Amino acid sequence: MVRRILIYGLICVVVAVGAVALIEFGGQNPLTPPSSGVVDEAMKLPHPAFLGKRLATLEEPIEAQITADLPAMDALQAKHTWSADQGPLIPHGQGAMTGAEAAEAYLEYRLRAVKAYRAGTSDPQAARAPAIAFLDAYSRGAATQKGDFKAIAALGDAAIKAGSVDPLVRVFHARVSESMETMKPAQSAEVFSEVKEQLTDGAYPPPVLRFLVWAYLAELAERNVLAGIPSLTMRQIAYEEAARFLAKESGSADPDVLLTLVKNTLGFDREAADQRLELYQACLMEPKIDPYIIHLLGGDYYAKLAWQHRGGGFADTVSGEGWSKFRELMPRAARHFRRAWFLHPEHPHAAEEMIMLSTAGGDETWSPEQWFHAAVAAQFDYHDAYYRYMFVTMPRWGGSHQAIADFAEKCIATGRWDTVVPSEAQTAVELIALDNETNDPAGKNPTAVKIAGAYLDAFAAAMKRGEVKPENFAKPLALMTSLLVQAGDYRKARDAFDIGPEANDRWWSIDRGVGYRYSMGLSYAITGPAEKIVAPIHDFLTREATEAPEVADVEEMQKRLEECRAMDMDSRAAGYYDIAGRMLEQLKTYAAGDWVNLTFDPQMTLWTARAAKYDLIDPATLRLTATHSGSSMQLKPLTRFAPPYMVEAEIKPVRALQGDVQAGIVIGARAAMRLGQSPLPQQLSSGPTMIAIFFDRTLIGLPGAVDFIPDPQPVDGFQHLGIRRYPGETHMYAMHGLVVADRQPSQPLNDFIVFGDSNRTGVTGEAVFRNLRIRKAPPITAGLNSESPRSLPALRQGVEYYPECPEARKQLAGALAEQGQAAEALEHVAKAKAVYLKIVDLSRIEGVALCGVGQYEAALAAFRKDYDLFSRAAWSRVHEAWVLTTAPDEKLRDGKKALELLKAVRSQLGNSMNAWSIHVTEAVVAAENGNFEEAREFARLGEEAADTDSRREIAKRVRAVLDQDRPYRMPESGEIPPPPAGVSRAKRSTPPPRPESTESQPETGT
Repeated sequence: MVRRILIYGLICVVVAVGAVALIEFGGQNPLTPPSSGVVDEAMKLPHPAFLGKRLATLEEPIEAQITADLPAMDALQAKHTWSADQGPLIPHGQGAMTGAEAAEAYLEYRLRAVKAYRAGTSDPQAARAPAIAFLDAYSRGAATQKGDFKAIAALGDAAIKAGSVDPLVRVFHARVSESMETMKPAQSAEVFSEVKEQLTDGAYPPPVLRFLVWAYLAELAERNVLAGIPSLTMRQIAYEEAARFLAKESGSADPDVLLTLVKNTLGFDREAADQRLELYQACLMEPKIDPYIIHLLGGDYYAKLAWQHRGGGFADTVSGEGWSKFRELMPRAARHFRRAWFLHPEHPHAAEEMIMLSTAGGDETWSPEQWFHAAVAAQFDYHDAYYRYMFVTMPRWGGSHQAIADFAEKCIATGRWDTVVPSEAQTAVELIALDNETNDPAGKNPTAVKIAGAYLDAFAAAMKRGEVKPENFAKPLALMTSLLVQAGDYRKARDAFDIGPEANDRWWSIDRGVGYRYSMGLSYAITGPAEKIVAPIHDFLTREATEAPEVADVEEMQKRLEECRAMDMDSRAAGYYDIAGRMLEQLKTYAAGDWVNLTFDPQMTLWTARAAKYDLIDPATLRLTATHSGSSMQLKPLTRFAPPYMVEAEIKPVRALQGDVQAGIVIGARAAMRLGQSPLPQQLSSGPTMIAIFFDRTLIGLPGAVDFIPDPQPVDGFQHLGIRRYPGETHMYAMHGLVVADRQPSQPLNDFIVFGDSNRTGVTGEAVFRNLRIRKAPPITAGLNSESPRSLPALRQGVEYYPECPEARKQLAGALAEQGQAAEALEHVAKAKAVYLKIVDLSRIEGVALCGVGQYEAALAAFRKDYDLFSRAAWSRVHEAWVLTTAPDEKLRDGKKALELLKAVRSQLGNSMNAWSIHVTEAVVAAENGNFEEAREFARLGEEAADTDSRREIAKRVRAVLDQDRPYRMPESGEIPPPPAGVSRAKRSTPPPRPESTESQPETGT
């Protein structure tokens, strides 16, 4: 099965999306297989009233309101218009709301569930205290995404055990328990379905519960948990219930809070205009909904639809029709967002949306700067506004990196360290890095480095004033410090490391390009007394590895490192000498051609990671747990190993955050980030189905994925993965066997290797990595002529180089069997099978070798085992057909079955197959079935197609017997079937059909 691969990051516009609450929306695999009997398949589903309604008709009242308010909007904008002479672009005052205050309002609304329970529950008294404790903890966790969710689930367990049957308790308990994997999706579906049937329009439970239940059921339907329930219908019902909820609650709560709850719970697909349209239409049916909410939904829909028509590429890739629709729809989106701001200018969302719309020609009433000022005047630290403004300041929109840097310095200059605003400088650096077409580290861009220096200087000053603590700013400090290291400004980097915080390695991810403890030690060592010696060592260790060093080269660096140790006694520099020493030892082992075991230590000094926290099990085993639901989890060694290499890992996939668990080995590049990127990632992933993926193929529409289903699955859950990278060629191994060898001469060779995810549709939540190792790759032997004795030395060398590799033994066994050394071949087959049974072609080669020693019955079993394991294994069927017609033991022969096998092969390969060994097999099968004329013609074709003396000799031997109208028989002592040969799709000549008997011919009349 070939899967289509979705590649992210190839769009021009990036839309900031709010965090989705783990215990509110998902956290599980959205492709959960269907379960029978989960809910009543005859569930009565209401028909959403908004379906079939004309959007234009529904919009008439709201459009009339927009038109009527246009003069008032103009007047309000005239009153609030910002210009540089009126004050700074970013107001420094304390009057605007902050994110903390907005979060407090959201929390207050979520805690209303607790108040409602106190007033309205019918739970027994004994259950009320534990239920209140659970509801309070759940509501806080859902609102803030902070807290011990397992402990929250345990509080729910206690409430249920105490006798609570309250619908709020049951629904929230089921939700958090499923997210924590202590309740199966099928069980939570039963709870939601039961509660749904019990809900009424009374005062209790509160209206939010009805909406949440339908939303949770819709999500389960999308994950195929609800047997027989269409996910589209469930989604539309959930949208209608959302509209009813918003109508009931409008006026009793902040509209931003209500809409945030709805959107976080429903979890729109990122760019899905159709989903936004459905919710927008459903809300247009409810006149009591605050029009502010209606306008935000309408603007969101029209903006997404506009970009959908335009496409996400640069301007020169957009069609004429795309531009036409874009220019038509963007002003419609702007009308909605503009009135939303007019209705509630104290909220930042509408103004933030207008930043992009005014940039893209949707609104001319204000500039992007003015809309930005309006957004942050409402909420000073509203991140989306800062992100959006810096995004439209990028070169692609007519801005520049320098303009972004100038704005970042304005953020820093606010001095509002009580908010995230100074650290928006981090966003500036990330956007500048996004524009990087050469894939260089961000620290190679002087503009980004300038931002880093300004941020660190301001932070140091704020720390002296007691305004900041480094531990609260670990992530931006890591980013800014890493930029200085990348830029080679080690003295300033040293000052940054002096700031701290200690143990900041979590934020020194793969994205930083340098390791935390390595960089810290380097910054002291390279600015100390051994500076001139440290610099070439650092260059030797960190430059791209295009060619493996010689052992002598590494030993020279080790000698220099010891000189540094003797010269520099600084304890902080000693950390660098220790890490560099271990990296050099790894390179020396690699240069010698031995395995390098990539081990772990508590501080992970030889690694960088991304979106993960560590759990060290032992020096060879590490558990990684994802720390962000939207980021690929990855682990990268600091040491760089030059290709050609072979890298291996044992990986135990545990759970996914999104899509499928896909932890594996990724080479070439961390992710597919942009059009024209080279090289692109290549990945072998673990999971119930192991998948080899070549992104360069998927981008041009070619099949780019190959599946392998382990059989049996490893008892301990650890799957063996291996990749060998050669110039222009990649071999991928699953469970020790070769799955695919792909030639990509256009893909440049590099030394990039990570363990974990790429940027496919899935995001791994947890996986265990064990026995990671790397070594120089052995020479390629796949192209050797296995029928020639000259192939044996190279094949034996492959086994000697890697005795544990079943693939190497399989190749040698195949050549030995074809060259008459079947007994030795069987020894290698047995050793290969002892590692793993399901190796492509291994059972076929075993069958061939068994034929060579006269064990024809066992050979038949081996051939059948091969195509049981690999359903498309054609050659095993061809060999079986040979044995069924040529075995010396009459009890083994079955000409009719042999004929059926060849028909199956022909249907698979096509009627134009032209391999000599297939022709010769067709000949003996035809003879066994009494068709000697046809048999001789097949034998002639086989002799013509044979391209070596040994192959022609076999074909002649068979033909000589058939010329005597005798079926061919193998000797009891043993003989192998004709070895496989390439299958040609060129049209072949076919034997004439046998003439029918004259007895069956009808008489001809005159």
